[in-house]
Order: sequence, then C-alpha cells, then structure tokens
Amino acid sequence: MYSVDIAQPLGMLALALSSIIWGSGLALRRIVLGSCLLFTATSLLLCAVLRLGRKSRFTFYLNEDVQQYKFARLRWLEQGMSAETWWVRSQIEMLLQCFANMTIVTAPFAVAAFNSSPQIHIVEVIGIIIWVVCRTMEYVAKIQKRYFLGATRAIETHILMALTATSEDVLEAKDDYTRKTKRQQLQRRVQQVKFAVVGFGEFSGPEYTLWTLCRHPNHFFAFMGWISLVLAAAPSLADLRADSRVKNAFALLFYLFARYCYDFFVHWIGAGPSEHFSSRNRPDYKKYQQRVRCFFPLPIPLVHHYQLAGWPDDGGLKED
Repeated sequence: MYSVDIAQPLGMLALALSSIIWGSGLALRRIVLGSCLLFTATSLLLCAVLRLGRKSRFTFYLNEDVQQYKFARLRWLEQGMSAETWWVRSQIEMLLQCFANMTIVTAPFAVAAFNSSPQIHIVEVIGIIIWVVCRTMEYVAKIQKRYFLGATRAIETHILMALTATSEDVLEAKDDYTRKTKRQQLQRRVQQVKFAVVGFGEFSGPEYTLWTLCRHPNHFFAFMGWISLVLAAAPSLADLRADSRVKNAFALLFYLFARYCYDFFVHWIGAGPSEHFSSRNRPDYKKYQQRVRCFFPLPIPLVHHYQLAGWPDDGGLKED
C-alpha cells in the first residue's frame, strides 16, 4: 500500500495545476490558492519518494509495508478478518483515498478557481497568512525532532566510544570492579538514550518546546495548513452563484474535508500508527502520553486529547 503515499500527492499536484491553468476565476485568487496546494503536494511527493527510495535503494519495491499500513493491517486482523483478505482492504483503502482526492479535496480549490469576483475578501488573506505560519511551524517541529535525533545519536556515540576504550582515564576508574560497574552504568545509559522520547524527561527543554505542548506538532500544523486553505476558499463558496442545494452540498464537502484531514492525521497515517509502535518500543512513552496532549497544543474543551497510556490500542492489538 505504500504506493498510495506517492499516488495521492500526484493527484493533488494534478489538481493544483488544473485549478491554476484551467480555472476561469480571478487569476490572483486561483494562482495563490493553487500555488499553496502545489507547494504542499510537491513537498509530500518529494518526501514520499525520498523516504521510500532510501528504504528500497530506489527500486521502490519493499518486502514489507510502511508503518502506517502495518498498523492498518493489525486493525484489520483485530476485527476478526483473515490475513488472506487484507489485500481486499488495501484496495478499498486506495480507492477511498482516490475518491477523497476527486471529491472533498477538490471542492475548495474548484470553487475558488472559478470564482470571478474581483474583490479579495479579508478571510482569504487571513487563510493564506495562517497557511504560511502553519507550514513554517510544521518545519520548525521537524527541525526540533531532527535536533533531538542528532543529540541522542551524539550521546550514544560518545558512550559507545567510552565503552570500547581501554584506557583508565576514559572510564575514570583504577580497579576492575569499579571499571565493570562504570561499564554497566554506561550500557544502561545507552539504552536510556536509545529509547528516549522527544518532549519528555531530559529532552523537554526549550529547544523541544513544540513537542512538550503536544505529541505530534508536525501533524497538527500540517492539519491546520489544510484547514487554512479551506478557510481561504470559504468566501468563494459564499460568492458561488448556484442553487441553495448546490451551495449546501459544497458546504458539506468543505466540512467533510476538514473532518477527513483530522481523521487522516490522528487515526489513519499520523498519531495512531506512530504511537502504537512507540508505546511498545519506548518505555517512557506511556508516561509521555499521560502528561502531554496528543494532537492539539492547547486544552480545547469537548475534544478528546487521548492522554491515555497505550493509546490507540486500548489493550487490543497484537503483532503477528
């Protein structure tokens, strides 16, 4: 199913170019909104190609699926389905994402691309500004994560060098017993750093601020980037000269797009699959889950923040 990660942004890329080139609305509106989609789709496509390319040595053939689709398969098996029928579910999943591209993802950009109103609404400007801010913050979150990975790798390398050293001054010990104890301490430290959690414990300083506010700031800001584009397209929906039933149908598609993005980043390919594996592999991750909100950086009322140890499994999923 990993081919979906390339196919979906390709569809968005085609949508962006179509809205820019063949839209009949105000040029400024369709170019700006279409360019936002074009930038997002291109970055998603490049990330997918590089990620899958590195894993497959650019043959783009993997012996096993990527993390989010492994998780989807486990969910399928949890429902009592057989492993032999997983290919059916995978085809349905690909068709659903294709259908989403053709309907709910298309709706805001199609409405904006054919809006010929010469007036630029303040809501459109605010939407584009929010998009720029969210894209920037998404990359800040990714930079903080890379800094964390670099810091843990540097600490682990330093400790391993100390473990392989034989000189007394490195281990700061002059007798065999103390040297052995020191080595055991260093080995425990290696394991502690290897399975550390960004945004928790010693890695919860100001350089990891976004990861102390929520467990997936990169996905949150990506989600808000999409919502900001829906917001920017909202005035075009208001300007739409069509029957009220048509406008209501498009309004429903706008809402479904926002809901689709939330489920996509929280349950389908974002937080859920990541936390399923992290809560198993990292001893401190369950404590991190209890202390830090999952998706939203702020305590929004009436929203489930999934501050549950072991989420999303609820004690259910077992790997085969």
